[in-house]
Amino acid sequence: MGIYNLSCTGNETSLWECQFTTTYNGRYCGQSNDASVFCMSNTTQYSNCTDGDVRLIGGSTSNEGNVQICYKNTWGSVCDDSWGTADSNVVCRQLGLQPYGSSAYYSNRYVVHSPFVYGLFYCSGIEKTLLHCPKSSSNYLLSCQNYEIAGAQCIGTCTDGRVRIRGTYNTHIGRVEVCVNGTWVTVCDENWDDNDAAVICHQFGHSAYGAMAAYGSIISDSYPTRVYGVNCTGSERELFDCPVHLLPPGSSYSSCSQNDAGVICQGSQTMYSNCTNGDVRLRDGATLNQGRVEICVNNAWGTVCDDGWGELNGNVVCMQLGYQQVGKRPDQY
Repeated sequence: MGIYNLSCTGNETSLWECQFTTTYNGRYCGQSNDASVFCMSNTTQYSNCTDGDVRLIGGSTSNEGNVQICYKNTWGSVCDDSWGTADSNVVCRQLGLQPYGSSAYYSNRYVVHSPFVYGLFYCSGIEKTLLHCPKSSSNYLLSCQNYEIAGAQCIGTCTDGRVRIRGTYNTHIGRVEVCVNGTWVTVCDENWDDNDAAVICHQFGHSAYGAMAAYGSIISDSYPTRVYGVNCTGSERELFDCPVHLLPPGSSYSSCSQNDAGVICQGSQTMYSNCTNGDVRLRDGATLNQGRVEICVNNAWGTVCDDGWGELNGNVVCMQLGYQQVGKRPDQY
């Protein structure tokens, strides 16, 4: 016998108390149309939360943890299949934290168990709340395992005017990010030059001498670009001492997409040198006509990476220094 047209109010203590019919109504209803339920455990407690609220639990700080979302006055987990940075960015935005640069975690990283209430989310990253994202039907939860719990690590707010260098493994090379209205944003590389880079390097604790500007999509990220038109002389102490243009919160300089400004800074001990850009010298060799190649960049001596270095390069250095160019050996020092 089958049950059709079941209609409960939710207050019944038995399914038999609900209204239903046992008469086939002519509509095909095979096994693929069997009704299913997802029940909470008998230890699940009532919570005075609003459907769609999110929170992070189990982390060492309030900015990280397993993602839980409120569903019918109960906190539950989200399945981590298809979970990614765009989804975690939305969670962070909903919590009032920085909506960019979050990390998405999987497999119950924070070891907190709770019943699943949502399956897959397909966020683009710009939604205001997690429930604004496209999502799968509840049927997907049938295939989600207990350890497949989504997590997130958000970046907290920052102090306006602070700068940082990100995007590479080196703390002195990378994309320039500046804090504006408590959020990290990037700088457009239009008209970006070595003077601007010198100010960033100095503000970040590196030497201003030898600083070089870097450009383009190699170091770009998904942060909004809200700073543009930077025009430093190189003597300023901080970026916001320079003439700059700022876009209002929530906007981004779309014409500068994937063209973030970057810097290459020298070490904090790098000293000023009265040399001319492009000058070369040889150091630490046994004689004056051999040694490590150094080149002057923005009043500082720096070395040259040996990737692709060969005799033709060495010949040019020798000729520039007034030596015979033939027979130069590309030794390392």
